[in-house]
Amino acid sequence: MNRKQITSIGLFISAFLLFAACGWLFYRYFKRWARIRSDRDTVVQMRKELVEYKRLGFGQESELVTILTKRLHQQKMKKRAIKQQWFLVASAVSEQSRMHLQRLFDLNRKMLMGYIHDVQEYKKRGVPSSDPIVRFSYDKMVRLTIALSELERQLNTSIVDGEFSKRLRRMQEITKQSIIQCKDRLHGCGDDEKLFVREQLTRRIRELDQLERISL
Repeated sequence: MNRKQITSIGLFISAFLLFAACGWLFYRYFKRWARIRSDRDTVVQMRKELVEYKRLGFGQESELVTILTKRLHQQKMKKRAIKQQWFLVASAVSEQSRMHLQRLFDLNRKMLMGYIHDVQEYKKRGVPSSDPIVRFSYDKMVRLTIALSELERQLNTSIVDGEFSKRLRRMQEITKQSIIQCKDRLHGCGDDEKLFVREQLTRRIRELDQLERISL
């Protein structure tokens, strides 16, 4: 191989590495832009939720409004911090992964016990098992029981970050669905049941806040 060929190969490798580096930087910058847009939409949605809960009768000093106000402030701070970055840095897997997984496991178990309590309470109040809110609670009990088993298996083996993220998103989705159910129930229930549903809704908001604090 002569000098000219070696030089050509060197130039090709340099150009390829430069192109790859530019592509990576563009990808991280695009991720930053998408994250800023997503966070902005989240802030707008959270403000709307605050207004809605106040219309439902939750006062400024209630636990539910306090949690949401704190979350809104944290979301604004996160958006501001990302805006100050030129591009979004990829997060490294830390040694605390197992601790976060344990927190998710404990919260899953706590949520499961909450749904069991809800079903028992509905039975005491004479709500039939065919009622949508009871069937919804039974469905979530089954899903959380399966998730708890999977998390326990994962705790006893190796931590897979992709699996952790899936579990976390599923639990967040379950909680958001339950929040919608509680809000719908508040519009149609009597005064006797309203206090119980308000307590349910506050508990779900608290659980969602705890879920959103868990990350790898």
